[in-house]
Amino acid sequence: MFDWWKRLFGEGYIYAEFTCTDGTNGRSRESYIGDPATFDSDEYVAKLKQEIWYKHRRRIMVVNHLRIV
Repeated sequence: MFDWWKRLFGEGYIYAEFTCTDGTNGRSRESYIGDPATFDSDEYVAKLKQEIWYKHRRRIMVVNHLRIV
């Protein structure tokens, strides 16, 4: 129904690679609908850290690569 609205601002995926404090590496992919120019990477990293802690009980030490495709 709102496909024209999505195309107006763009749609794609956010890819992130991260390393946890215990040495494990992980990858994340999430769909993104919006203007890439207004994307706040700090907000996304904070959300990703909370989600990984909640689901897997691991803390993210560093996010290595973050990109929107």
